[in-house]
Amino acid sequence: MTQDLYSLWITFDDESQNILQMVADELSEEFGTPAFEVHLTLVPDVAVSEQVAVESAEKIASILRRSFVDKELFPGYVDFSNTYFQTVFLRLEMTRELLEGYIYAQKMFELPAGSPYHPHISLVYADLEKMNSALRQQIAERLDDTVVLESLIPTKLVVNKSADNPDEWEIVGEFELF
Repeated sequence: MTQDLYSLWITFDDESQNILQMVADELSEEFGTPAFEVHLTLVPDVAVSEQVAVESAEKIASILRRSFVDKELFPGYVDFSNTYFQTVFLRLEMTRELLEGYIYAQKMFELPAGSPYHPHISLVYADLEKMNSALRQQIAERLDDTVVLESLIPTKLVVNKSADNPDEWEIVGEFELF
């Protein structure tokens, strides 16, 4: 069995997903950056077979369905970093449910424990040489005043075959959360 890299994502209710996707698409067009489906990464780039990724995701989705009490996630503020896949992003408040899902996924995929988990939804991926820190900060500050979401409802756990280029991503499994 070949092993590729797979990531587990959480996607949201249609209204929240559409708002966030519109923001990401507008920024992609404005700054000539890659377009991608907005999501919350639960675990990135796990080296397993597709079958293991999908079967594990189904179990993790079952755990998430049972553990989410309020069925809501709450946005924090828009931030930026020096990482391509987190160029500009919306932070989410950490919840017990997200942390438990992350820890369960770590155990399921036998990932090293202790890696910090910072839930977020990326809005821009960019080559950092083309988008300097001042511009990333300016975008984050602009969005912090315009991206207004009271809460997000996680609706699906998605299995994505990872690649460096978002155009090459491939969704290979989806599991309803609510």
